[in-house]
Amino acid sequence: MKKEILIPLIALLILAVGIAVGLALCPEKKAPAPEVSVFPSPTSGISPLEITISVKINSQIELKSISVSIDEKEIFSKDISGDFSETITNFSINITGGRKFGDINLSYLLVVTGAPAKIFKIKAEATNSKGIKKDALSEVIVYENKPCSVNIYIVSPQETPISPPPFPVQLGAAVTDDKCGNFTAAQGTTCNFKFIWDADNQGGDFTPDGETNQPSFTFTYNSFGIYTPKVKVIDDGGNECESQNFVPVYVARRIEKINPLFFSNIFPSIQSFQLNDKIKVFSSQVDFGVSEYTINKSQPELILESTKKIGETNIGVDFGKYDSTPAIFYKTPGKIYVFPISDRVNWGNKITEINLTYEEMRFLSFENKVTFIATFTGDVFSACPLMPSAGFLGEVCLRYSLKYRFSSPYSFFIDGDNLLVAHYVSGYLKVVVYSFSLKFSSSYGIYILEGPNETYEVDVAYPSSHIEFFKENGKIYIAISSADINFSVAYRTYILDFSSCRTGNCSFVQRTNISMESVISNIARMEICPTSEPSEFRANILDFLIPSDFAFCGNLKCILSLLCLDDITRGRKCAKNAVYPFIFSGGEVLKNLNANCVETEPQSNIVYAWGTTAVLSSKAFLSLYDFSAKTSSKILDIDSLFLEPESLSGYEKEGDFYVSLGGAGGVNILKFNFDGNLSDLVSHIYVRPEGKFADNTYSVKEHYLDDNILVAVLEKPGCGEEWIFSGIIIYDMKNSDLLKRRKYKVYIPYSQIDIHSVSNLFVIKDSAFKYRMIVSGTKCQTTEYTTITYEIDISDFSVREIGRIKFGESPLSFEGIPGGEIFISSPKKIFLIDGNQVKKELDEEGGGILRFYKGLLYEVGSRGNYISIKVFDTNLVKKDEFSFYVGVYPSVSSVKIASAFDEFFGTGDIDLIFAGLSIPQIYSKVSALMVFDATEYIKFGRPIRFLGVVPAQFDIGAVDILFFRGSKNMIFLLDFSKVLFRIFLK
Repeated sequence: MKKEILIPLIALLILAVGIAVGLALCPEKKAPAPEVSVFPSPTSGISPLEITISVKINSQIELKSISVSIDEKEIFSKDISGDFSETITNFSINITGGRKFGDINLSYLLVVTGAPAKIFKIKAEATNSKGIKKDALSEVIVYENKPCSVNIYIVSPQETPISPPPFPVQLGAAVTDDKCGNFTAAQGTTCNFKFIWDADNQGGDFTPDGETNQPSFTFTYNSFGIYTPKVKVIDDGGNECESQNFVPVYVARRIEKINPLFFSNIFPSIQSFQLNDKIKVFSSQVDFGVSEYTINKSQPELILESTKKIGETNIGVDFGKYDSTPAIFYKTPGKIYVFPISDRVNWGNKITEINLTYEEMRFLSFENKVTFIATFTGDVFSACPLMPSAGFLGEVCLRYSLKYRFSSPYSFFIDGDNLLVAHYVSGYLKVVVYSFSLKFSSSYGIYILEGPNETYEVDVAYPSSHIEFFKENGKIYIAISSADINFSVAYRTYILDFSSCRTGNCSFVQRTNISMESVISNIARMEICPTSEPSEFRANILDFLIPSDFAFCGNLKCILSLLCLDDITRGRKCAKNAVYPFIFSGGEVLKNLNANCVETEPQSNIVYAWGTTAVLSSKAFLSLYDFSAKTSSKILDIDSLFLEPESLSGYEKEGDFYVSLGGAGGVNILKFNFDGNLSDLVSHIYVRPEGKFADNTYSVKEHYLDDNILVAVLEKPGCGEEWIFSGIIIYDMKNSDLLKRRKYKVYIPYSQIDIHSVSNLFVIKDSAFKYRMIVSGTKCQTTEYTTITYEIDISDFSVREIGRIKFGESPLSFEGIPGGEIFISSPKKIFLIDGNQVKKELDEEGGGILRFYKGLLYEVGSRGNYISIKVFDTNLVKKDEFSFYVGVYPSVSSVKIASAFDEFFGTGDIDLIFAGLSIPQIYSKVSALMVFDATEYIKFGRPIRFLGVVPAQFDIGAVDILFFRGSKNMIFLLDFSKVLFRIFLK
């Protein structure tokens, strides 16, 4: 071989060996680990929480396997042998780039139980073909799924669900859930919830009637009854909640003609005037009409002469002359009724009716010349001469546009042939005075008014409450009081010298000798009110009256003032009221040396005064005071004007229905006609012992009324001196003269019968002249109840006790057979009383209201959330018992059983049981009146049926109920808010 060839080969061999040795001596380079990232979404939520786990992998060499685990528990693993793509529900995987890249997305449900929250650790791991591994970690916090809450409600009908069967009702669920939020039937839900419905539940175990995946369900009720549907909800976490609220469905007849009669809550306005030698006082109530009182000036006494109601609303009365006849003008909106009056109003002899629209109206009589109907409407003053032959003629009326819109108070003053008119201008703090003159119109042959001749404006510092003209020594003055009588705050009383207005500068009277600067204000208290401690009270004038002949002023003009005695030390306005007769003489207000102030009831008004007597109204009372004593007045008589009813009674006579309401203030007797319309307030009786002037803390808590007698239980809660006037008072309803004077025939004080409180009164008429009266009561600090039976003989109104029985528990109800036995129920027993002895008693019965009807004794009471009706014969042998589910725990407070017109089915007469309920749970939506049909039970012995309810639109409970059968079936219901409801049953 040639040398030049051999040398390169040797070099190449040496190089190869060197490379081989070098490679043997240097190790191979290690491949990098895969890059791994994991992204859970969301990273927090409420159990059960479905998360999406996204895993991304990037590797420089082929991947061998991939896995995902949660809290070391493997939820996914895959060996990789090549590129591929796979997608199934809630999972996808993509391997690309020669097994070097991977994307994984999968879903998983995280659940937490038994702990408020838990942190889940999510790990994704990848291994390459060289066996090299890499992982990535992330965290998800999951909170415990708290149970949902749900209320059931009625979707439709939207009004109170009452209807006879078949009755389809759509129910809804209002759900609150920490995961799915709040939703109702209208909104629905996208969550995986289950709703299970028990639509016809009547207090028993939950029994499903259907299942939905949305919060609504429709169910048709096919049987009479009261149902309280329920719903269970199972949320997507497996939690369960059940409705606990009470929503009744009444499958019954709807009794819906319900009218509340609110008249008992309105204080009356008072009008007064002198008629011959008597004082007439009219108490006008908006809904009650008017009550007419007569007071004899020589022997002052309040005599309730008459009552009258016309139409729906009474504005008041006025006095004037119609032609030459003294007349009362009864004012209603849009119409005035004219009645003659001599000693009393002749309501049965209406003279005429006058159609008239007005805001305020007065009759103005110019003696022996003309009477005007004067009205204010908006900014127009009108005065129309009253012409008996033709009412009044529009063309002879004075119509004048006032400078300012009319507002009260206002006053008229007739001075010869001149008329002064004054009214307050609301918002301007001023009083405007107009002067008109009387003129004879030869063309019409009557007197008419012309003017105004003069107009004056008087600025005042406070809103006016009373304006009155008076005349002294030939001068005309105007007294203007500014006070808020309703809130008992006195401001100023101004006296304006009207003659100064005519000289061009209206001015108030000057400083007087009792330190009053132009106004009656800050009266020197120690000089006129010695009965009040001078360091505690300051006197201001609330209101005033200017009488024509008050004895303490002699021949001088009197300003009989109602004083507000402010308690300075306690900052109280009008802590007391007092009346004081100032003397007005020579343009000055003078202290009256002949009289001291006399303290009166708060919120009093002076109605009328003469001699030494004043008539005061304190909203709730009308009182006669004698001011002849130096230090304190003597009460001559008093009558209540206000009633807060808490007891109910009544009777039917000759097609009319008489309903009596008893309570604080006495007893009002209302007359309703055969159609159930209120026609009159027949009488008001202020129930009190002779010579005792109890206040409204005494109340007629129980009473009985028929056309012969009124029996009233007058009581003031408490013991000892607190109940000294309490007792049973009996009136003769046939003796109208005694009733006018509120004189009773019998008074039995509690001290005489040895009880402190009467819980029950029961009166039964045995014959034309004989009654039995049963009262049950207890003494303070004892648990023993005494039941006393009296015989009342109305031929001479003699009363004798015929029996007395003591019980260990309170009697709840009495019932009796005329001339026969008496039945008594207590919480745990029913007693049969014959004479003065217990003839029979039933244990484990009682607790309800007893009623005797068509030879059977019924007891209607409560048993849990059911109403129970038990039937006994006259020997207390139980014949039957029926239960009716109500929902909440009812309390039966009153029961009536009567024969009624079948206005429901039109099949003749039916026998109905009416149960009034006293509901202890506010807004429970339980009806206050339920009606049961006992017709087929009485005829054939078939079960008593639940028939009808009054919609529970009032949150009321029945104190007592009355049933009358007139042209319609009607119920009168007195509720605990002291409102009387009239209900027509159709």
